[in-house]
Amino acid sequence: MAAPDHIKLAQRRIATLDRVYRRALAGLDAAQEHRAEVLADADRGVRAARDRAEAAVAEMARQLSAPLAAELVGVPVREVRRILRAQPAPRDGDGGL
Repeated sequence: MAAPDHIKLAQRRIATLDRVYRRALAGLDAAQEHRAEVLADADRGVRAARDRAEAAVAEMARQLSAPLAAELVGVPVREVRRILRAQPAPRDGDGGL
């Protein structure tokens, strides 16, 4: 026995709506993946900038003093000392600044 026309129409509508939903879901997945990549790139850029800033503070502390560097950059001296401990000392011939 063949299905009535209204059932066939409903099945086609369901199939169409399901395709639209699946395409939208795939678009959402792609957008979320792209967002994760963009955020990871931004995080790497922030880390690199922070590393350069901390290297500059460490070099300032090496050449002047930790208290003077702290006053110049406006951070507590303990933070300058933490940065200084975390930064490798330049090797002979690296030249610093």
